[in-house]
Amino acid sequence: MATATSHQAETQWRLDAPRGDDINVHSSKIDGEPQSRQISNISVVDPPIYRVYRRRWIGLVTLMLMNIMISWGWITFAPVSTSTQVFFRLGHISSVNWLSTVVFLAYIFISPLVIYTLSNFGVRFALFFAAGFSIIGVWLRFIGARVNHSDGGHFPVVMLGQIFIGFGQPFVLSAPAYFSDLWFTSKGRVTANALISLSNPLGAALGQLIDPFLVSEPGDIPNMLLYIAIITTAVTVPIFIVQSKPPTPPCTSSAQEKLPLRVSLSKVASSLEFWLIFIMVGSVDPVASPNSFSLQDEHMLLSSLFSSDFLMLAVLY
Repeated sequence: MATATSHQAETQWRLDAPRGDDINVHSSKIDGEPQSRQISNISVVDPPIYRVYRRRWIGLVTLMLMNIMISWGWITFAPVSTSTQVFFRLGHISSVNWLSTVVFLAYIFISPLVIYTLSNFGVRFALFFAAGFSIIGVWLRFIGARVNHSDGGHFPVVMLGQIFIGFGQPFVLSAPAYFSDLWFTSKGRVTANALISLSNPLGAALGQLIDPFLVSEPGDIPNMLLYIAIITTAVTVPIFIVQSKPPTPPCTSSAQEKLPLRVSLSKVASSLEFWLIFIMVGSVDPVASPNSFSLQDEHMLLSSLFSSDFLMLAVLY
């Protein structure tokens, strides 16, 4: 009898307890924040909800297409360097090489803004920056080649267009890891990263193959730039429906709160592993040599009496 009375008293105390003494059970959920609902005076926590969305494929394809076109924009003049030199009436072939090299310099200059944008505003804003810079760049190149084309066009305007393309390139090259982390499960991120990252060299390969078909003589340069400008503008249209992050995370790791930018930089700077990788990749760059050959192969092979058809076969190989 005493036990029953004690149990009733304890039950009455729990029901009459003030709000501050309510029972609260932890759970992870929507947008990484615990969600709970109140039943009488007891807090009941909803189970975590993780979901992947089909719209993630729109973002993935958009990033792939933008990587292809920006890389094609970078290497536009390298496969037709001789025709470019003749069309713009340049004294030396090195001026044509600078059209591609200046993209790397612009990449370095804009990189701090890329890091800040992705960390604070997400992939959507990065895509808008990439699209804006790319569209300005490709149409500046066309204007520079088209206006007064019978007198060699305006080479400085074309160079300015290449600089803008260089500003846009790091935004899409750095976005794959951020995008796949937010939209894909831990099993699908590797594939998503690979597809987006490999689109960049694919764009360079397409430029090497297609540009010689578009330019059979120096006077075809403006038309080639027009085609590339139209395609580049078209592939940027889907960015208006790409979202920075899904309504609910796809898995537990996506729901975890990320470190602020300053804290991340501090941890990276104090990491021995990072500096070892930095030294190895920085001193023996596996990308620099292929890129350098891509910029030089056309006039090296043509100066050795190889035909442009052989050059395209060499690129395929």
